[in-house]
Amino acid sequence: MNESIKTSREHDRNLLFGVLAVQLKQVTAGQLVEAAALWAADPAQSLSDRLVSADALTESDRKLLDDFVDRAIAANDSDVTKTLAAFGGNDEVVNSFQGTVIKTPEGWNVRDETVAGPPPPDMASKALHEEPAGRYHERGEQGRGGMGRVLLVDDRDLGREIVMKVLLDESPKRSARKTPSDQQQSTSKQSRFLQEAQITGQLEHPSIVPVYELGRRKDNAPYYTMKYVRGDTLSKALRRCSTLSERLALLPHYVDLCQAMAYAHSRGVIHRDLKPSNVMVGEYGETVVIDWGLAKIKGRRDIQATQLEEGLKTVHLDSNSGGSSDRTKMGEVMGTPVYMPPEQARGDIEAI
Repeated sequence: MNESIKTSREHDRNLLFGVLAVQLKQVTAGQLVEAAALWAADPAQSLSDRLVSADALTESDRKLLDDFVDRAIAANDSDVTKTLAAFGGNDEVVNSFQGTVIKTPEGWNVRDETVAGPPPPDMASKALHEEPAGRYHERGEQGRGGMGRVLLVDDRDLGREIVMKVLLDESPKRSARKTPSDQQQSTSKQSRFLQEAQITGQLEHPSIVPVYELGRRKDNAPYYTMKYVRGDTLSKALRRCSTLSERLALLPHYVDLCQAMAYAHSRGVIHRDLKPSNVMVGEYGETVVIDWGLAKIKGRRDIQATQLEEGLKTVHLDSNSGGSSDRTKMGEVMGTPVYMPPEQARGDIEAI
């Protein structure tokens, strides 16, 4: 067999395996996308091998799927392309791989950004400029979440108060050595933080908090600065309401919020953690949506899919045991259970 034809056939068979694995609910689309990124970077190891290595698929289930794929191809005159068409064709490939593979004249290929994957922490840090010496003066911590802490700082160059969000470093301080698991978690966390800064900075709308600068501190912790919105969260404003008319007076902020979401969706960005505590109501009528740390970009590999799926177990445990459900939890529940979209709560992450 011609080598290029053989290579193309093996490539398409891997895609077919992925499509059927999702259709038969053996793996989730998020697990498939993560495995596909590794497979594309090194095709010597098959997609099915990658799924088994990631514990997304058991060896016995892999063998059953392999047998099913071989039988399906045989039933379609040993034509892999024809078999793919029989199971949904182009649309099903795009859906199963969440838009991370594209059809080209040469066949199906994984998008470049999927192959690249998240940047290693050292490379990402070097790509960011160091915080200008003496520019920012910390005035105190405003709060912290699952991924970062928020500081109120004076920007001495421009003479204004702004907010700085800094990535939390929760790695053990006892030893300078990190295990592969620690390193992988650190890489993933930093990638999510940088994505949050970039997504927020690219969404230019009056009701989305503007980002000023992205950089790294002297201890190499990534940070980004943004507008300081003077006011309260929408949740606090709602709690102060004692009458219907007071609640109705907040409706303009809700309309502003809807407009901001419509704009973000038009840019292919889904917030995924929208709740009153992530909406600021300013002293002069501003409405500002903050905390885009769980945002998803349609058509790109979802670097948070696995954590979202694993977190659902904790959601159900918390609801059964009476645990708190109004905070975003990183590493346990990525999202806020009482505001979580139904499809996310069902585990259908790719449908969000």
